[in-house]
Amino acid sequence: MRIMPPKSLLPILLLSTATISAKGNNEEVMIYCSKACVETNDDGSLKNPCGGTGTTSQTPSCESTTFMETSRFAYAPDIDMPTSFIGCSHDVCSNLCAGNGMNTNQISGMNIAPSADGPDGNTYCFPEQTPDGMYFSEEIAKMAAIARGCSGSHAMTINESDMFMIGESHMECMNSYSANGIEFGKEVEDDGHNDSSHNHGDHDGDVVSAINNGDNGDMDTSSSPHAAQLPGMAIAVALSLFAGVLA
Repeated sequence: MRIMPPKSLLPILLLSTATISAKGNNEEVMIYCSKACVETNDDGSLKNPCGGTGTTSQTPSCESTTFMETSRFAYAPDIDMPTSFIGCSHDVCSNLCAGNGMNTNQISGMNIAPSADGPDGNTYCFPEQTPDGMYFSEEIAKMAAIARGCSGSHAMTINESDMFMIGESHMECMNSYSANGIEFGKEVEDDGHNDSSHNHGDHDGDVVSAINNGDNGDMDTSSSPHAAQLPGMAIAVALSLFAGVLA
């Protein structure tokens, strides 16, 4: 079936799909976090800053990313910011971000849990918020993506405001997050659930481009690999929104 939703509702429908799935449908997840990878093992490999053994990280290795606006992450101009980061499991984040780190920062969407070891030991905390996975800063969106086990960010226009969403494409972070975490240093099978580099298809980016370019277009939902993953609540909300517009 082909549907032509009103242009104003396209961002809502897409966000309903991507943000709920980015949580892995786990409604108990209230905090995400990421840390810099700076300490090394004897062989020169990076240690897991999430600590401990077992499944404490979001990816099997650290993500290489360069941030330009280092002051956003509490780095002084004369101090170099690391270029490797990783997201941690929900239990680790709940512990590291306990206190002020759990409160939503209405301006940036990110809180910093400071470390006595200096900025390299800080934890970047991302409390659950609405809209989920959306930030006014491209740099913060990139750090938030790492906290979910994915990478990058992309621009979107929501209610005439420019914002940045986690992931290089609209569905990049879909199913990338694991509340229980995975084992650092151990590669996981490409099953679409815990692979931070999993590409969910260029068709999602095309839909977002159509929104930003003002092209209503036709959305063919019959062939979408993610259509079946829309939770019933999101579908109900979408239908009621359509009913309100068409009434």
